Amino acid sequence: MIDSTKMPGAARAYFDGGDARDVFTEDAVVRDDGRMYVGIGEIVAWKSAVSTAFTFTQKIESVHTPGSAVVVSVNVEGDFPGSPIRLHHHFTLDGDRISALTVCP
Repeated sequence: MIDSTKMPGAARAYFDGGDARDVFTEDAVVRDDGRMYVGIGEIVAWKSAVSTAFTFTQKIESVHTPGSAVVVSVNVEGDFPGSPIRLHHHFTLDGDRISALTVCP
């Protein structure tokens, strides 16, 4: 397993369960499961809906940091359809916050 402390702070805070208000920029965009969430209000609602709908664990498999991006491959296992699955989280950082996140298989 990869040591998440080697990830840039905002991505690490995301995986450590940080409050979306402290992790994302106000105008951030998240793309997940074919949907787009724009702005901190929609992102907070998305994060809350996912965490209450399913129980799951995440195991970070790899971290790549090309330029201002961070790409994290994660094995996710839980009580959701299609479990287990490997997901790739593509972060775009703006300083110490996430300005964009795309989650895809």
